[in-house]
Amino acid sequence: MAKLGAYKGRLFVDFRFRGVRRREYLRLPDSPPNRKRAEAFVKLLEAELALGTFNYATRFPTSRWARAQRLLPPAPPPAFAAFSQEWLAERRGTLRPETAADYEVIVEHHLVPALGRLRLDEIHDGHIRRLINGLREKHSGKTQDHPLSPRRINMILARLRTILTTARGRGYLERHPMAGVRNLAEPRPEIDPLSPAEIRRFLAACPARYRPYYRVAFGTGLRPSEQLALRRDALDFGRRTIRVRVARTRSGEHEPKTRRSQRDLAMLPDVAAALRDQLARSTPLPFTPSVERRCTARFCGLRRHSNDVRHGRPHVDEDLSHVSWHPTPQAKSLM
Repeated sequence: MAKLGAYKGRLFVDFRFRGVRRREYLRLPDSPPNRKRAEAFVKLLEAELALGTFNYATRFPTSRWARAQRLLPPAPPPAFAAFSQEWLAERRGTLRPETAADYEVIVEHHLVPALGRLRLDEIHDGHIRRLINGLREKHSGKTQDHPLSPRRINMILARLRTILTTARGRGYLERHPMAGVRNLAEPRPEIDPLSPAEIRRFLAACPARYRPYYRVAFGTGLRPSEQLALRRDALDFGRRTIRVRVARTRSGEHEPKTRRSQRDLAMLPDVAAALRDQLARSTPLPFTPSVERRCTARFCGLRRHSNDVRHGRPHVDEDLSHVSWHPTPQAKSLM
């Protein structure tokens, strides 16, 4: 038998279904007109329960209990565009800003245009293969004259694979659409390090302002982001060591890429001389909070010239390549 009740101004129906007592709210405020409508609904409900024709999905299509008991048809999976944005939002807090920005480029510029309108359960391996074919025809760069490399395409596929794996874990997919899709073969780059004679030729032609930077780079093998984050307190001339604990990118300072990257390096005599030369060229800055925000990292004081680059911000790797490596005539013959 079904009964009509009210709680906090909302009408509900109390009844038994398959031996289980249930209470379902009618989404009607408690008022005399609504009570008349609800009483008619209760009589209909009692008749259906007695005849065995009661259908939970028809009478209470939004019931959470019924959905948990699988008495309602499952909700259709969301479109890939909506789910990928949800996936990005969930991970943004755990990613470095530059990584999050790269993920957004991958999703919004490559994945959503190809798959965005499809529901997750509509995506199959054919869509993925057509996506790969489209990516191989795409070009990147400011002049759009460079095709996407196999490495970049594989990075895009890795993000897609992660998104679809998350969707499968949440019950939207019965089978992974990329189960039979392989990454592209990546050609192994030919490593052709500079010889000592080539290094000397480059340093002789390099602008004097940037020569200490490259002398340290050639003598230590530091990543550019690690070298640009070097501070005076990371240099121990007594023990001839360089402490690597921080990296610098456009998003700011952070720990190096891996734990093994936090290391101490031997300071060779030529490296020590280059560091002393750079320190002699640098004008120490008081590390006040305002200066720290504007100029948190420098290669032992290496800062931008006002006529080199804009806004007086600290150098990053792309800036040094622009103002020192590429303009050096000797670099072109070494590449």
